[in-house]
Amino acid sequence: MGAAPSSVESVREYVKDGAVFKGHLMQLDANVALEYKVVREVAAMAPALRRRRQQLGMDEGSEGGLLHLEATCSIVTPGMEELALRDEPMSVAVDVFNGETRVHCRSPTNDDLGGVCLVVKEADYLEKRATVLKKFTKQPTVVEVSDDDQAAPASDARLEFCLVGGDEYWWVGYPPIIVVRPEAPGTIAALEPEPEETHFMGSFFEKDIAVRGLQGA
Repeated sequence: MGAAPSSVESVREYVKDGAVFKGHLMQLDANVALEYKVVREVAAMAPALRRRRQQLGMDEGSEGGLLHLEATCSIVTPGMEELALRDEPMSVAVDVFNGETRVHCRSPTNDDLGGVCLVVKEADYLEKRATVLKKFTKQPTVVEVSDDDQAAPASDARLEFCLVGGDEYWWVGYPPIIVVRPEAPGTIAALEPEPEETHFMGSFFEKDIAVRGLQGA
């Protein structure tokens, strides 16, 4: 598939045989390795996710129906591997809201983990965002440049799109706290830290507020 899934049906087609997404949860002092595995489509979402969506009014304005998925989440903090969260069950709802393909994840059994809202974006979304930021700040862009000063193409053909987001209050325009990309199946241990220049691309104030929100502070 050469483009980002732009509808519930295109997401259904992409994950029909399972899918793995790897990336990072960006924190103030480190990037935490993150992996989502889509297990299968299910008939209905878990009660905990349904209740939370009702509380947040997330079904209002939702377009194109709902896709219900069963997935798992693994999180590994550098230097704290013994406390890693591995294959935590997740209930997932996929819909289209305000023109964006939205992915809402929440543990069906552990409310303390909170919830995550992600949106599907083209593979070069972060690079484009960094380029825009560079026009107004002194932050370095993360776009790779080749010898002829042209933007270099993505080095991995599998990076057809990415999922970006944060907690359940996150939306497009906020600095992304979570970035994951489709990957071939593998182990969470194979994840490498992000290069320093691809850390959170927002002001320190924005970063502090976003991380506090994700941690439920």
